[in-house]
Amino acid sequence: MRSALILHEDLYELFRERVDTAAEHRGRPISEEGEWYLADLLVDRGTGGTASPPTLAELALRVAPGAAVESLRELGDEALYVSGFQRRTLARSRVGLDYYLEMGALAYERLSRLLRAPAPPGDVEGPALDAIFEELARTFDACSDILREVQQSLFGGGAGGSLDGAPGGQ
Repeated sequence: MRSALILHEDLYELFRERVDTAAEHRGRPISEEGEWYLADLLVDRGTGGTASPPTLAELALRVAPGAAVESLRELGDEALYVSGFQRRTLARSRVGLDYYLEMGALAYERLSRLLRAPAPPGDVEGPALDAIFEELARTFDACSDILREVQQSLFGGGAGGSLDGAPGGQ
């Protein structure tokens, strides 16, 4: 189904449709805002550079007080993307799926708490994002599975299949 990526005029809409379908298959475990976030994450990762991303441990070490919001978001996003859309790469990794699921959920949970705190003047993140990150933390496993289903719908294996050959796609 590679042609779906090439022929689709709006990459966000393509991912949004696939996330919506996958969420529906899973009984809508996340809100519409959560679905928008997942689609945006796929667009961001899909249009990024070809450089190899840092490991989760490297990202965790980068969490500094002045840049905690950006660092935690990147950590959560990377864990979500890899655990869902790039799950096959974990077969060659020293750490497993559970590590990514735990690290990502913890990063989003901590980020949610940071965003609930009073924001410094001029902060563009705003308090509305705390609820989205809290939801992503709470439903991280389901969000990972949604991204997995999107990946399978685009590149083969179907919604019920597994590219890894393991039950449930793990």
